[in-house]
Order: sequence, then structure tokens, then C-alpha cells
Amino acid sequence: MADRDCRRDVARIVADADGVTPADVDRAASPGVETATVGEAHEHCVFEVTGLDCRTCAGLLECILAARDGVSNVTATPGHGTVRVDYDPETASPASLRAALADLGYPVETTDEAFGNRRAAQFREARLVTGLLAGLMALVPYAAVVYPTRFAVWPAHPRVVALLERALESAFATHFFLNLALLSGIVLAVTGKPLLEDAGASLRTLSPNRNLLVAALAVGLYLYSTATAFLIPGGVYYDIVIVVVVGAAVRRAADREAVAGSTAEPPADAAESVPATSPRAD
Repeated sequence: MADRDCRRDVARIVADADGVTPADVDRAASPGVETATVGEAHEHCVFEVTGLDCRTCAGLLECILAARDGVSNVTATPGHGTVRVDYDPETASPASLRAALADLGYPVETTDEAFGNRRAAQFREARLVTGLLAGLMALVPYAAVVYPTRFAVWPAHPRVVALLERALESAFATHFFLNLALLSGIVLAVTGKPLLEDAGASLRTLSPNRNLLVAALAVGLYLYSTATAFLIPGGVYYDIVIVVVVGAAVRRAADREAVAGSTAEPPADAAESVPATSPRAD
């Protein structure tokens, strides 16, 4: 957000906040702001705030939080999106300070929560990448060996098809399908872990949902394919297992991004929802 546009939004919000004036925000937005003296008994907490991208936004948060009882100093850093608050634990608390930030329309997390969320996001990305790589390693042999013998419209010379059919009836088939079982099993166990966990929770609470149906389809096809590959005659559908699991993981990631995108920016009407704050006694 441009600093000029941000100042207009801040002016609207400040108009509804007792004890905070536009001059306070201008002073906080300027370099060289003096910080208050922090008492020895005071504690501090650090929040990560989404949308804190300019000095004027930081000045707004500093002024409104500093006007709260028990707050001795506030330091907002736009470059890092962090807000440090020094407070008297007998008067204020991290929960009340977090609520004050949330009331301004900013998504806020503690540093521990933000670290945990980033680590969880990294694990989700790793699971998805693992599924894509293992799935690709399984689908390429499928396209080269299985599909020419399964689909008549697949572009392959009849002699090649006959050769592949003989290969799938030989000892080669055992090693081939074992490789497919391992790769698709990795996709199911690693990439499909959140899906399987949701399905397990659905079973425990006796509340069937879409995740339970998708997980049942993937697990059922995997078990059936393993049985037909090594024990009984029948079709092998590891490819469908991979597509179902990776597709479900991609859908979950897209839904998560959509939710995150809808809360990434403070609402435009934040000025109308800001509660009045009482000035801090000097």
C-alpha cells in the first residue's frame, strides 16, 4: 500500500480512537521517535502482523497500543511485520494486546505461532512435492508399459504392444509392479497423510464426509491393485491412486491459499470497526 493512501486510511481510523490524534501518528511515522521508559517489572511480547507494510501503518499501531493502560512502549517494524509491546503484567496481557491488534483488522500471530505455521507450511509443501515426484516416477512407466496394453487407442505399434504383454506375463512383471506399489505407497502415506488423518477423525466421530470417501477410494484401490499384482488376476490401478491423492492435496493447498488470500489485507472498512481506546495515564 502506498504511504499516501495509507495515511488517508489511518486518518479515518484515528478519528474513532480516543487518546490518539493524527499528530501522534505523524510523529510515530517520522524517524527518531523517542521511546518510553520501560519499568523493571514490565514484560514484553512480540507479534507478527500481516499487512504491516509501511511506516504510517506502524505509527497507527504504536499510537493505539501505547494508549492502552499498562503499555509502556510499542515498537512496530514494517520491514519485518513485527510489533513488540512492553507492558505491565498486572494491567495488560498478551491476549488483550492481541485482541486490540485484531480489532484493527490485522491478522496477528505470536512469534511462536508464526514459526509453527511456517514449519507446518514447509511440511505441507514437502509432502506435495514428494507426491508429485514419486507420482511422476510411477506414471511414466505406466504410460510406457501399461497403457499401451490397456488402451487400444494408445499410440503404440502392435509389435510393441505384443512385446509389452509378454513382458507383463513374465518375471519382469513382479519387479515392475513392486516398483509401482512402492512409489504409489509413498504418495499415499506421505502426500495423503492429512487426507488419511481427516478420514480417521471422521470415522471416530461417525461423521462421514468427502475426505473419508476420497481416502476410502485411494486405500481401496491401492489394496486391490496390490492383491491383483501379486496374488490374483485383475487390473492394477496405482495410477488412479496417485491421481486421487495428489489431486486431493492440490485441492487442499488451493483452498488454504484462498482462505489466506481473503485475510491477507486489512478490511477496507476497518475504520468503522475500531473500538475506542482510553488514553494511558502518564
